[in-house]
Amino acid sequence: IKLIKQISDHLSVSYFRYKFGIYHGNPLTDHIKQEYDSIFKLTNIACDLIRNELELPVHEGEVALITLHFSSYLERKIFDDTIVVLDIVCPSGISTSNMLYTELINLHSFIKVNKVMGIEQYHNEGSSSEYIVSTIPLEQEVKHIVVNPILTNADKKNILNTLNLQVDTPNNVAVDDLMLLINPYIKPGMKEYTKKTLLNYFSRDETYKSKRLGMLDILYNENIIVSDEKVSWKDAVNIGSSPLINNKSIEPSYIEAMINNTIKFGPYMVLENGYVLMHANYVDGVNNLAISFTKFNHSIKIKNKQFNKLIILAPIDEKKHIDIMKDLMLLFTDEDIHHKLDEADSSEAIKEVLKELSNDKES
Repeated sequence: IKLIKQISDHLSVSYFRYKFGIYHGNPLTDHIKQEYDSIFKLTNIACDLIRNELELPVHEGEVALITLHFSSYLERKIFDDTIVVLDIVCPSGISTSNMLYTELINLHSFIKVNKVMGIEQYHNEGSSSEYIVSTIPLEQEVKHIVVNPILTNADKKNILNTLNLQVDTPNNVAVDDLMLLINPYIKPGMKEYTKKTLLNYFSRDETYKSKRLGMLDILYNENIIVSDEKVSWKDAVNIGSSPLINNKSIEPSYIEAMINNTIKFGPYMVLENGYVLMHANYVDGVNNLAISFTKFNHSIKIKNKQFNKLIILAPIDEKKHIDIMKDLMLLFTDEDIHHKLDEADSSEAIKEVLKELSNDKES
């Protein structure tokens, strides 16, 4: 109703401007056409009704302004009172949280993440959100859901059940609502085309408009190690971190922070297929965004868990490594790549296997 009133008010003013031959132009027309291409085209079709019935020209600049009303409505649509607001808590607060953040916002359109926090920040600031998703248990009185760093199917079902959400197709929700609104203005035979165009518009991935660094962009050959040593997990962390120490990407304090986190919170980042992702907070001694990959020919234990593929990630801030985390999520869940990495016997062979992962992502 609010949208209808906004467009009605806008058209009322426009009607009198056109009647008296007043047209100021719209310097943003080209920008709006480019930014909201699909919505602009649909709005232009709808404006044919005004052109035909009222015998008014309705210039492209006017169509662009009406387009803004529709696009604003579509973007607000997901932020209604059905949204469930979550906070994310994990021991280090950055990399694991961002990995969970990506998975949670893709899990359901009604999930909104308010804040990502390390455990210290959580204890200091608390949480005002309805629920917390955490990789470690919190106080019993706090409504929280304990999950794995990489969400399993059981984790996803548990989250949806706890939040009383059903698996949805959010694009269809908004499109169906909008189709009801614009249906009177759609020409005969254009309904299916119009709906398809809207669905394509909603499906656009505009989250990353500029290229960000992926895993292979910073995983240099000298940062890949194959080790035949039988060592403790602490020594393994030092071996895996050595390339990043040598190129000054991290300080020794960062290694200490990773080891202390593991001692304090347990082997929560030992994943399936022998992977372990070690990281700490960027304030613990990170100079440059960096990553290393170490394959051990002998399994290494942390308490009751084993690994043979160690990844050290050094984030420089809270955002620049998000695409790297997306690559790692693909890596951790690709069975074929896992087996090929176990067979690889050199840093060059490992790099070639990881390139296959990049090719799969692009295809």
